[in-house]
Amino acid sequence: MDTEFAINLLLSSVLGLMIGLQREIQTYFEKSKEFGGARTFSIISIIGYLSAVLTNYVNWLFPLVVVGIILFVTYVHSKTVKITKDIGTTTEFAAIATLLIGSVIFFLGKQEAVFSAILVLFLLEIKGKIKEYEGKISKKDVTSAILFALMSFVILPILPNYPVDPFGIINPYQIWMMVVLISGLSFLGYISVKSIGAKKGLLLTGFFGGLVSSTAVSISLSKRSVINKELISYLAVAIGIASSTMFFRVLVEVAVVDKRLLEYIFLPFMLSTILGYFYLFILYKKATIKITSADFELKNPLELKEALKIGILFGLVFGAMNLVEKNFGDLGIYIVSIISGFGDVDAITLSLANMSLENKIDKNIAAIGIFLASISNSFTKLLIVFYIGGKRIGILIFLFFLISVAPLLFFVGKFLL
Repeated sequence: MDTEFAINLLLSSVLGLMIGLQREIQTYFEKSKEFGGARTFSIISIIGYLSAVLTNYVNWLFPLVVVGIILFVTYVHSKTVKITKDIGTTTEFAAIATLLIGSVIFFLGKQEAVFSAILVLFLLEIKGKIKEYEGKISKKDVTSAILFALMSFVILPILPNYPVDPFGIINPYQIWMMVVLISGLSFLGYISVKSIGAKKGLLLTGFFGGLVSSTAVSISLSKRSVINKELISYLAVAIGIASSTMFFRVLVEVAVVDKRLLEYIFLPFMLSTILGYFYLFILYKKATIKITSADFELKNPLELKEALKIGILFGLVFGAMNLVEKNFGDLGIYIVSIISGFGDVDAITLSLANMSLENKIDKNIAAIGIFLASISNSFTKLLIVFYIGGKRIGILIFLFFLISVAPLLFFVGKFLL
């Protein structure tokens, strides 16, 4: 007997057995009834492989087997519905997928079949998580996800990828690409916050909240520190984590736009993050009370109004940077970076990264501008915490920023000198 044939037949049996075992365990815990278990699925996968092999001799056999299995599971499903009143079709479709996975071993190869089986198992296993998220993800969030797909795959490709203004500044494709990047990164954090919920802890939620808006997290938790003064240390840790996430966010944005510029800013931002986390770890250990509630006031970043605001802001900052660079040189770029950082660090980061990519400015200058924007943004959040939360939490956040921003200040001085 051909060894390869035996190995493939055994693999098809194992893959089918794994999928069938998952369905069998699932039906046991749900106390439901399905048409097949581990042995049935194993045999279905073997049938898939054997019918694929036999196409060497009878080329119409495999399509006939596929149609036959589909008709069989359809018949069984109709009988099951009459008895149990359960109209779910997951097991039936899993059986058809198992048949095709068996055939993939012959037509494509072992790796493709194993990957397909793992993907099917993953989809079968996430049923509980999907039900859990159904109560947390609103219809509005789903609509926002559809809007993001529209922004990325419909609007973006049709926009002109060249300047459309007399000054050669406004590139619609480039601007909208930045909107997609910022919105996508923010939406990832927004959905993560909603999905994780309070049970996973304020600190983890603070990290993902920082992907959406570290400023919003700072405002929300500063307000809370006024009401719950005994939680000040812990809330300061959460604000610090959200603020450190801003550094990570900057690195991601630069990596997407201009990887070469990443070499200039990676070490300073990593040092800032590590030193900041070290301080937060000490503060966390000293906190006498730990809480899990994570009620952040975060806006959905993919609402049309929010997406348009991002686009307009980036367009204005990018245009301003180009005009300032032509008329006022490096100093103008630094001033605009500081001013932009007071409100938002994303637009200025992406603008400088774009200019660096197109060789409009030196990478050292782009790096200094990003450092200055991050520093001014941190200073803004410090003022917010002091103003809303008061002196006690303000001092803790001041020490955090003093430590975490120090590497950025050092490298600004190094580049300038």
